[in-house]
Amino acid sequence: MTTNQAEFTSPPSFSARLNQFWEWFVGSSSMVSGVDRRNQRLLAGICAVIGIILSLFIISSLLRSIETNVPSSIYGIELFTFMLLAAIYFLNRNGYYLVAATIVCVGVVLIPMAASWPNADSMSRASGLVGAGVLLASVLLPRRYMIVVSIIALLGVLAAVMIPSEVRVGITPLAGVLLITLLTLLYDNHRTGLENERQAELLRVNEALRKSEEALQLANVGLEQKVAERTAELVLAKDEAERASTVKSAFLASMSHELRTPLNAIINFTRFVAKGAQGPVNAEQEATLNEVVDSSRHLLSLINDVLDMSKIESGSLTLFIEDNIKLNPLLDTVIATGKSLKGDKPIEIQTEIADNLPLLRGDRQRILQILLNIMSNACKFTDNGYVKLHASQQNDEIVFAIEDTGPGIAPEDAHFVFEAFKQTNTG
Repeated sequence: MTTNQAEFTSPPSFSARLNQFWEWFVGSSSMVSGVDRRNQRLLAGICAVIGIILSLFIISSLLRSIETNVPSSIYGIELFTFMLLAAIYFLNRNGYYLVAATIVCVGVVLIPMAASWPNADSMSRASGLVGAGVLLASVLLPRRYMIVVSIIALLGVLAAVMIPSEVRVGITPLAGVLLITLLTLLYDNHRTGLENERQAELLRVNEALRKSEEALQLANVGLEQKVAERTAELVLAKDEAERASTVKSAFLASMSHELRTPLNAIINFTRFVAKGAQGPVNAEQEATLNEVVDSSRHLLSLINDVLDMSKIESGSLTLFIEDNIKLNPLLDTVIATGKSLKGDKPIEIQTEIADNLPLLRGDRQRILQILLNIMSNACKFTDNGYVKLHASQQNDEIVFAIEDTGPGIAPEDAHFVFEAFKQTNTG
């Protein structure tokens, strides 16, 4: 069995409903925004307050009339005031704020005095509301409109003072209205001065910001020009470096070719002589000739190293990958080269090579080249003791190591190992 449960929403409270009604009542025209919208809401609120006060006054007058059995004679003025408030509210809500605010201020000035005519005491009390109209004008209206309302207030009170003596109003209300008007004008002038100063300060700040922005734009333009110039210089330097690299590579390739040709001839002719092609040679002569061959081959490998370095720098070095490379013949070549390179130094070439090293997949020539370079370096900087070649398998890797009794490399110089043409203090 399925039960549908509707969502239960509690009805809004009385205060919430009252707030909603108030927001609707003081709502302004959608055509205005900002300060004008706030002014329209304020005027709508003032209309509501005046309407409430007027309603209470009517109720009070009605109750007094019932108690005294004397009919009141002010309902016409109150009805007119209600109609005027409705018109003001309509004008304000439809975007005619300035007209509505002017009518409110003039009404607050004139209606109380008109309602109390011709009673002198009532007019004297009503003239006190004239100052409230002037103050209200200073809040709701621009300066020139407020001055107009002040003049109307003064003329109204002055007229009340100048009427016949039996209903004449004293001079005190006129002085009070004049004082309120002057104080209001002074305050408005002070407020206007402060506003003008604030506007001037804002203009100065805006001008400073504009100048700062212009300076920043000029700086950006200058920076962009410098960046463009620097970029052009870098492009030019790059092009020159590439041209120099191309020339260097071409020179090294040509030099390597020119040097390898006679070296190969020396190696081949020396081998022929060592084998007796030019006549019999004894064992000592054959050993000497073989050393010449080994040294020539080492020199040839150095030339090849220079050419390979040039290819590495230009990114054109190609590896020739082979399968099933046997390591022992390569290691034998490294050992033989080491023996020839040590010369007459009291150095012993030792080996520690594991049995049954696996076959490798790689570039045979590059493996041999690397090992020969390390062996050559070890023999070059070792004056006595030994140079030992290690080769072993560790997990899935083959580890080569050459150990010597030379000066070694200090830990702080280890980073120079893979930098070209770098040599430490120890060699």
